[in-house]
Amino acid sequence: MARALKHSPPDLRYLGERYGMPLPAGTVARFIDGRQYVAAHGPRDMPVWGRRFYDAWTAKQSPEGDLHLQIREIVQYLNAIQEEPMPANRPS
Repeated sequence: MARALKHSPPDLRYLGERYGMPLPAGTVARFIDGRQYVAAHGPRDMPVWGRRFYDAWTAKQSPEGDLHLQIREIVQYLNAIQEEPMPANRPS
C-alpha cells in the first residue's frame, strides 16, 4: 500500500525526535482520530483511523470508552517503539 501513496509515510519509530518523549498523548491521539489536520501532508491518502474506530464502535454498540482505549493503546505502542534519533545519513 505504501507504494500507492503520494508521499512516503513517516518512520513512526522516530516521532520522539519531533514531539519529545514520552510522546504527547493528546497530540498523537488527534493525529490518529483525524481531529488534527496536517497541511504539509496534503490530502489524506491513509484512512482516518478515528473514523474507522468510530464506525466499528457504532456497529458493535460498545461503550465509547472502547474507542478511547484503542487510541490510548496505539499511543502507548508508539511510545514503546521509539528509537534514538535517526542517523544523519539515513533518508527521512
